[in-house]
Order: sequence, then structure tokens, then C-alpha cells
Amino acid sequence: MKGVTFKRKDLALGAAVGVLVGTGLLASAGPASANSTYWMKSYADGACLDASGGGTTPGTPVITWRCNGGANQEWYEQQDGYGRETLRNAASGLCLDISGASTANGASLILWNCNNGWNQVWDSKDPQWGGACYNFINPMTNHAIDEPGGDGTQAAAYNFWGGSNQVWCLNG
Repeated sequence: MKGVTFKRKDLALGAAVGVLVGTGLLASAGPASANSTYWMKSYADGACLDASGGGTTPGTPVITWRCNGGANQEWYEQQDGYGRETLRNAASGLCLDISGASTANGASLILWNCNNGWNQVWDSKDPQWGGACYNFINPMTNHAIDEPGGDGTQAAAYNFWGGSNQVWCLNG
């Protein structure tokens, strides 16, 4: 995971500042700066992972929406208190969370206060789709971040099967 994280940081920051990757940018507190964030675009249709309505409060649904450059569509990685990777929304600093710590297939994804919970951990896996595209999988449930439909559809955690709707390309 560490190598993939650094690879993504290089892509987000550009080759000119790639040397900064190991300097702790991933562990910054609160919302990230624009230099360390990226959009997560669905490989299936190019829609972005989005905090609904620009929401910045716990419980805000995470949906897919056409990419518009808003901070509510920007994400960054940060380790939790156990050194595991979380995905945080740049507008709020809140974590991408499996609602209610559900282990059910199709559980809704929301923003929530970062709390070191297993339901906020997202390991990346290179699905061999090319470029900076990855699956993000919760190691406890083996559920991936999934785009079940088009614009306005709530993102969910579904059994990982590697389909294009579970592949997220990073652009920063």
C-alpha cells in the first residue's frame, strides 16, 4: 500500500515536487491544501465521488456527480491512529465512512468524523486498468467503493469484483 500511496502523491503533486512525497503530507491535520488532493473519477462513466450538496457535516451522503472542480469532490489520504489509510474529503476533513459500520453488501457511504473505525479504512489495489486508477477496498469486509448508478446516486460498499464501476482514477 505504501508504494501505491506514494505513486498517487507523485501524480497529484507532479514530478517537480515528487521529492516531497515522504515528508508527511499524508499526515497533515484537517482539510488538505489543493496541492495534496485529487478527484476520484469513476472509470465506468467519469463521474466524481462527491459530498452531496457540498455538505461538510457528519452524515452527508457521498454520491457520484459530474466533475465540477468543487472542494466537495476533492479527496486526500491520511493515516488513522493505527497507521491505516483513510480517505478524507478536502472541504470538510471528514472521513469516507461505511454508514453504521454495516457489513451488508450495498451499505451507503457517508462523511463522518474520523474515529479510527475499521469502516473508514480503504486499502488501494491497482486493478491493472492503466494510469492512476485503483480499487479502494475495505479490508474488513472486502467491499469496494462502488458506483451503482449515474449522477446523484449514493456511492456504496459492494463486494469487490473488479468491475469498471469499482475503479477510481485519480486526477489532481
